[in-house]
Amino acid sequence: MLMRGWLLLIGLLCCAVVARAASVAPGAGERAVLGAGFDQPGAVAADAGGQVFVLDGARNRVVRLAADDRVLGSFGEGLNQPLDLFPAEEGLLVADTGNHRLVLFRPDGGMLKPLPLPEAPKAGKPDPVAVAVLDGIAYW
Repeated sequence: MLMRGWLLLIGLLCCAVVARAASVAPGAGERAVLGAGFDQPGAVAADAGGQVFVLDGARNRVVRLAADDRVLGSFGEGLNQPLDLFPAEEGLLVADTGNHRLVLFRPDGGMLKPLPLPEAPKAGKPDPVAVAVLDGIAYW
């Protein structure tokens, strides 16, 4: 229950960042967010260090923001229709739906490893649309 509360709070923070970016008189942070060029921003997560990660599904990338809204960069080469992300202890876990896998990234955007998912006998290749980690186990 506590985890859901944090995820809701993070989602609301992302909406606030996007809403501020659309304001009439943007400040420096808002210009930075607008400069990220989002196209269908979706999932959002924050790590323990205060970095915010926004999944930009249409551009197949993750945009990394500082706590003050500055764009620190983007990453995600090889992603195909990513739909969700989750900050895990080892890094940032991304549901790479179009490639039927999960991908683990370092917080700076470097890929640690792709995690292929097992095929179900009758369903075929999985399409992970959400991801979370609890007690070291990834759920998708």
